[in-house]
Amino acid sequence: MTILRNGLYLTIILLLTSAVSAKVQSQVIQGEEIEEFLRQAEITAAKTLDVGITAPKKLTMVRNGETRYAIFKVVDEYKALMKFDDGRMDMNFQDSWKSEIAAYEIDKIMELGMVPATLERTYRGQKGSVQFWVDSMMTELEHKDKKVVSPDPEKFNREMYKTRVFDNLVFNTDRNLRNLLITKEWELVLIDHSRAFRPQHLLKSSKDLERFSLSMLEGLKKLNQKNLTEKAGKYLPKNQIEGLLKRRDLILELAKKLEAQKGADAVYYP
Repeated sequence: MTILRNGLYLTIILLLTSAVSAKVQSQVIQGEEIEEFLRQAEITAAKTLDVGITAPKKLTMVRNGETRYAIFKVVDEYKALMKFDDGRMDMNFQDSWKSEIAAYEIDKIMELGMVPATLERTYRGQKGSVQFWVDSMMTELEHKDKKVVSPDPEKFNREMYKTRVFDNLVFNTDRNLRNLLITKEWELVLIDHSRAFRPQHLLKSSKDLERFSLSMLEGLKKLNQKNLTEKAGKYLPKNQIEGLLKRRDLILELAKKLEAQKGADAVYYP
């Protein structure tokens, strides 16, 4: 009877441990295995999504009996001055699938882990970006509308701080609450960077930058002309790479300035 009770107790402990591990295990959105799948899988279906104005497609992809999904974009538009219907104007406007791939490559150099795997691929004669489809629990818009409380608000806020830094780095002009995905592990995934990247030597919204991840700052320091040209030069012209590096420097300078004003504990987190 004692052995049975001890065995039952051990079984319960193992089940509880497995349940806890499942809760904290992050969803894999990057890596060589996913990249290889996106590159080699057969596209068996494509459905145009009723979101945005560039008509992205949701692809059904199959390889070795496994089915996964991806987003395919072919938009590639550039204008010196873009005038929107609401009266807004955007200098050096671009909306391009190439920016989607560049954002992923930059994320990888920084080891940020927030942008899903994104590669170049041709489908039915059209060249574009194919991005791994992330299984999200909700968007940030739904999070706000439904007033859902995160189980760890401080951890989630830190994800938002990282997002703001990344958007200033890549000069993302189209961040909205719909393209911030929240996974079941309450981690943020950043999608839709087709309107990112500009040659501007200034930050898009420096006032949004109040706290900084030390690991992300180290990631920023890894960016340089050589690795950016090697990894993203096919998708970003030289002036956009130079603009990104200038913005990188401005972010690092701002972090130091705020540290001097408020103290390290008020500005930095791991």
